[in-house]
Amino acid sequence: MVNSMEQKQNWLERPIHPSLPAVTNEIVIFIGVILLAVITRFYNLEARVMSHDESLHTYFSWLLYRGQGYEHSPMMHGPFQFHIVALTYFLFGVSDLTSRIPAVMFSIATVVMVWYWRRYLGKWGALIAGLLLVISPYMLYYGRYVRNESFVGFSGIVMLYAMLRHLEVGGKKYLYLLAGAVVLHYTTKETSFIYTAEALIFLAVYFIAQVTRRPWKDAEKEYRSFIIALGITVLLAGAAAGYYLYTRDAATLNPNITAIPSNPDAAASLLAPSETDSVAPIMLLALAAAVALIFAAVFLIRGYTWERIRNDRSFEMLMVLGTIVMPMLSPFPIKWMEKTLNVSIPTSAPEVQALAGNVRGILVIGGFLLLMFAISIVVGLIWNREKFWKTALAFWIPYTILYTTVFTNSDGFFTGTIGSLGYWIVQ
Repeated sequence: MVNSMEQKQNWLERPIHPSLPAVTNEIVIFIGVILLAVITRFYNLEARVMSHDESLHTYFSWLLYRGQGYEHSPMMHGPFQFHIVALTYFLFGVSDLTSRIPAVMFSIATVVMVWYWRRYLGKWGALIAGLLLVISPYMLYYGRYVRNESFVGFSGIVMLYAMLRHLEVGGKKYLYLLAGAVVLHYTTKETSFIYTAEALIFLAVYFIAQVTRRPWKDAEKEYRSFIIALGITVLLAGAAAGYYLYTRDAATLNPNITAIPSNPDAAASLLAPSETDSVAPIMLLALAAAVALIFAAVFLIRGYTWERIRNDRSFEMLMVLGTIVMPMLSPFPIKWMEKTLNVSIPTSAPEVQALAGNVRGILVIGGFLLLMFAISIVVGLIWNREKFWKTALAFWIPYTILYTTVFTNSDGFFTGTIGSLGYWIVQ
């Protein structure tokens, strides 16, 4: 069996002709997969009528192309798509076909990216994965569609590749690649928050697994204290999440209420306020979990040493992703305290502009955003000054340029950092 596998592997490594030693069977097959991707993505690209979503995306891209500007709205997701479609119009003219070129190119690039996954999937595994991406009905449909999925797919596969490679070799290159993949996603669609959360959970679990397997240099007491504090943190955080899930749907409609015709003139909601509709217990549990986590961090630093922690590869990526996403989490405390402070999350340019006459709103919303930025910067500088600034600039420079439409729409920075997540929290 082993000899058979080796023969198959060796066959892929053989050159197609003695005069072309660098061109192996594997390369030829993969080129064939790429050509198939190009054909399937470009074939009859203009024939399908524009859908509702496509019509919105192409219309506002067309306005930007005509020089009439662009104003970011979380309802239509990130600004990257509108800028790249407008650029395509400028380069190749305006048509249904040209509007779909960016989605096509990123769909093809996703297949090309599989070549770099050979070290994880194996030679045959990468070839099969590439072919499956080409013939997948989902990937084919959205690879020919003026929406965000092609960009999201590409950024996701690059992000995970950068994470795995950095865990292997460390250094700086893959941290910058990680920041680049992440900024593409954050300027594309709000699924970026889900991807980042999943990455942070994976890296946190991996980091804990690593530090608990390595020797703590005569620090058994700190090791036990760290494990206990970490366990308490997990229990309290789980209790907070469970309480929230249990109470969030406490007010429900019964069959008698749903049978009543809707009355647009009714002043009050048909739902009675829930007696358990309070964030206080959740906040207390979350605060207790945060305190336990701080104790766990203190024991970890004392026993494992800060130098070993800050140079751990998984911890480095936790710092990069955590400091990037921190400012954009400011809608959470604003939402939790909106009733107490009588403020609401601005999710559009007019709502941002309306804050000019609302001193309380400016102080609360601006205060939370500045606080989150300050925490991000302080944590980043404590971790590693050079790596933090370079990865932060790799993210925030293109982020700011795109959300402000090359500095012509200053409100876009706030609809991005606050409104993107805030809009979907409100939904």
